[in-house]
Amino acid sequence: MSRERKVAVVLIEIFCIGLLVYVVCGGIGFGRDRFSDKSINSQPGWIENIRALAQSPRLVHSSKAGGDEEYYFKGDTSAFNEFLQEFESVKLPKRRIVFKKQYGKVSHRHFDWVLQVPGHTDSTSERDREDEEAYPSVTVYAAASDIHFADVILPESADIVVLENTKEDNLRVDRDIETARKWAAARHKWLEFVGPYLSGIRQEEHNPSIQYIEMRSDLVSKYLPQHRIYVIETTRAGRSSTFALSISGEITDLGRGDWMGRKDEKHFRNRKLSAFLGTQNIKISDPDTAIGITKLIEEISRAPQDVVILRRSTNNFSIFDKRLYPCRCGESNWRYKAKKRNKIWRVDKKYVGPPVMLEKPPIWEIVLDENNRFVEMRHQ
Repeated sequence: MSRERKVAVVLIEIFCIGLLVYVVCGGIGFGRDRFSDKSINSQPGWIENIRALAQSPRLVHSSKAGGDEEYYFKGDTSAFNEFLQEFESVKLPKRRIVFKKQYGKVSHRHFDWVLQVPGHTDSTSERDREDEEAYPSVTVYAAASDIHFADVILPESADIVVLENTKEDNLRVDRDIETARKWAAARHKWLEFVGPYLSGIRQEEHNPSIQYIEMRSDLVSKYLPQHRIYVIETTRAGRSSTFALSISGEITDLGRGDWMGRKDEKHFRNRKLSAFLGTQNIKISDPDTAIGITKLIEEISRAPQDVVILRRSTNNFSIFDKRLYPCRCGESNWRYKAKKRNKIWRVDKKYVGPPVMLEKPPIWEIVLDENNRFVEMRHQ
């Protein structure tokens, strides 16, 4: 056999082997069921949007087999919320989010959630997909995740599915997933309320950019774990701008942070805020708790002013987290001292920072009931 003929035979063999590998591993899929060429009925554009979503900088791995595609991501709560927000914006007939109580690992890479994009589906297939599985879905692996599910904002239109895994069952995961579902329902009630409220404010103040802001802090998380605080960006006097949303969906009007005094009284009060805190069963038995509650009340009272200032200097500002604005909050420049007398905690606040002209801070008084629980806050 001539040299040229031997080369040709080798090339043909290589081609045949390559074709076989393609057919086995790519053409029909490896380790997957085979589907027909029947395409999914989809709304125009959603495939393109899904593919754009897959280009997230949180992507750590991807795979494709049998026409199906999977994209694996790793990130914290904020990153996952951003991803879900983009996922919610894609026009899909059905939207599905699956929680798995196990670890996520693929090709030696850990991940927190995966985007599954099915290629083709066939009702006669042995796999027998459910309707929801015919469309892109998100699965989050909760056991080793950096995601705090109590802060996850679930899309309102999504079907939430929790898959059991008895070998790696985790009570914390069960609790956190249930908390996320409750907050998703509560948020839906908040949006139903705040939509018309914002529309009225925007029309009256001739400002279509007015928005609501969520206020977060360590003190809110510690003393009000079952609530979230929202603030409306408005400067109109007398209009309520601060609200508390409970995990059960109850919305409480906290006013606008004003402290008012009556002619026959020597103290100033924020009656709406005190009434709300009085229902939270807060027991104050030591100076640290008295100081903590005082700081919490100051935070909520100042939130409307802080939000207006920050909104004027930022774009798409939606969360006011005091932990991210230490310079603005300036807490290190103040010292607090609490002392109890009878059923009243007196909290003095003293400025210890660099020389500056400041108004004299108020002397706070926390009134307790017979069980040392919060009744009201007032100041002279």
